[in-house]
Amino acid sequence: HAAGVIDDAIVMGQTWEHFETVMAPKVMGTWLLHEQTQDQELDYFVCFSSVSALVGSPGQANYAAANAFMDALTSYRQSLGLRALSINWGPWSQSGMAAALQNREQARWASRGVSLIDPQQGLSILGQLLATDAPQVAVLPVDWERYLSQVPSDLDLSFLEQVVSLASTAAQPPQLWLDLQQTPAHKRKPLLTQQLQNLLAKVMGLSPNQINPQRGFADLGMDSLMAVEMRNLLQTNLGCAVPTTLAFDYPTVEALVDYFLETLELEAAPSGDGGATRDRASTTSRASASRPPATQSSMAAELLNNLDDLSADDLANLLAQELSTIKEEKA
Repeated sequence: HAAGVIDDAIVMGQTWEHFETVMAPKVMGTWLLHEQTQDQELDYFVCFSSVSALVGSPGQANYAAANAFMDALTSYRQSLGLRALSINWGPWSQSGMAAALQNREQARWASRGVSLIDPQQGLSILGQLLATDAPQVAVLPVDWERYLSQVPSDLDLSFLEQVVSLASTAAQPPQLWLDLQQTPAHKRKPLLTQQLQNLLAKVMGLSPNQINPQRGFADLGMDSLMAVEMRNLLQTNLGCAVPTTLAFDYPTVEALVDYFLETLELEAAPSGDGGATRDRASTTSRASASRPPATQSSMAAELLNNLDDLSADDLANLLAQELSTIKEEKA
């Protein structure tokens, strides 16, 4: 069984129709195959599942759930003494859903440390797995150190910690924070501006020179999922807690730079910094000036009063509303 469709949306934007569309081939398809073959002595019963059922995928709660059903079905079949194997594939090159993605989406996979599976390599692995008795196996070419460095620090990593040790990276501060710490205060702003342009370009699938520091994120094409990803990457690369409403509190790279230079706990600039005091004072002024006027809808305002209770999907929905509001006001 290798059929599947996607119908992406953040959790608060999902409807039952979204789930029905995605679950039909995965859930109904595999169940019918199970019913029709459970009295036959099969050589193989193989389900092509997705790694999204194990590590998640932004906007694909319905797809992850559908694939998780396939994984559970194979375990159920094995409990009945029947043949069954579910393979949680990572993205394939040249074929499959990942191959149909835009180049920038494939680049985002690569930026997370995930490589595409070559079809010949995938078929070879499939042949090896057919000889095993395991009900479920994940196949994902990934640089775990790079992948985990982009996982929000407030998430439960107990599952992934069983896959790879974090000891080598946990003791070291993030590199961007170290670079800022070692840079004279009057040179920190251009350094941070460039780094945030690079980070945002990675999130949005653009080149850094397309990220105008004065241009609003909504105008650049940022959506709610990108806003959440940007917040997570900033939190990881700077080693500090980042406000959940960051994308619309500080909706440009310039505003973000001013905010972080004011709030990061950086030590005094190295000797020779003649303008650190003046720069810091002006940074405070600019940070206050760059914060946009309150534009929250009544629903958003209510959510903002309960930020600690927001899930990532709640946050994504809120950010989508605010980015849309900011864009409409500018129009």
